[in-house]
Amino acid sequence: MKQWDLADLQYAPEGQFLDRKRASIAPQRVAQYLSAFANTLGGTLVLGVEDDGTITGFKFPGSVSQATYLAVPATYLREQPEYQVERIPCVNFRGESDELLVFQVAPYPEGLVTLLEGSGYLRVNDETRKLTLTLLGELKQRWEKRESEREKHDAGMREEP
Repeated sequence: MKQWDLADLQYAPEGQFLDRKRASIAPQRVAQYLSAFANTLGGTLVLGVEDDGTITGFKFPGSVSQATYLAVPATYLREQPEYQVERIPCVNFRGESDELLVFQVAPYPEGLVTLLEGSGYLRVNDETRKLTLTLLGELKQRWEKRESEREKHDAGMREEP
């Protein structure tokens, strides 16, 4: 696993490959971020850090349990992207020992990662955007066509002497 620099997790600029959220974000929103990173170029979601870099951790009032967040991919995502999650020890803004959760998501090469209810997301700069039904349909058709062409190519390669 990657060695994380706590200062980078706190203060690196949020953008295409990094987002930070308080550990009280709804689990379905975490699924949206995972979908967005998987559907673009991959990325890192840090839970327990405010946008300004303040570490609130998981001892913050109203925080969701780490177990709930760890279950997000299996609970909310139709496709399972490749990802790693790591607990990073830290000291929160109150001076207490705490932890951050860091999801590192790889690009999903098989098509689109969607939520169970069918919505999909993309990461565009520092925003997570919901795919429209029209765009989602077009992207799925492109992936299916690409997969069909790949299968035809692979079959042709096997038939050659």
